[in-house]
Parts: sequence; C-alpha cells; structure tokens
Amino acid sequence: MTQVVTVSANTAAYAMEALKPAQRVARKQYVQEAVRTFEATANEGVDETDSIPDVIRTASAELSMMNFGDNQPQASVQEAIDAYRRAGG
Repeated sequence: MTQVVTVSANTAAYAMEALKPAQRVARKQYVQEAVRTFEATANEGVDETDSIPDVIRTASAELSMMNFGDNQPQASVQEAIDAYRRAGG
C-alpha cells in the first residue's frame, strides 16, 4: 500500500530555503567590513603592527634556510655555453 503525501508550494519553498547555499558577500562589502573592524581595533589602542617585524624575521629565516647550500653556481657561464653547443644547440 502506498501513501501519497501532498505538500503545499509555500511549505515546500520554506523547507528548501534551508538547503540553499549561503549568498556570497560582495567584495566591496567584505573590504568595508574589514576596514571597519580594523578602525575599531585601532581606536581601542590595539596595535596590530607590533608583530610585523617578527613575521618578517621569521620569513627571512625560512628563505635563508631554503637557499642554504645553493650559494655556489653549478657551472660557469662559459661551461654552460660549451655544454649547450655540444648538445647541438
């Protein structure tokens, strides 16, 4: 035995609202909100720029570690030109 359930269009529309993806905020509104938040924290005397030198020092240390050991060229310019010519270039 099959039971047929009917639902009004209004009820179905109301139920589908919860399944819709959230509407994206326009970039302009996002930037304006970020500026408002920044100004509010700046007016409270909170200085977010105190941590910038730490971030720069950390980034420069990471970059120097990435390049560690690669300071010497693998071949001189003349050796590279000779190898290119020998390869048929």
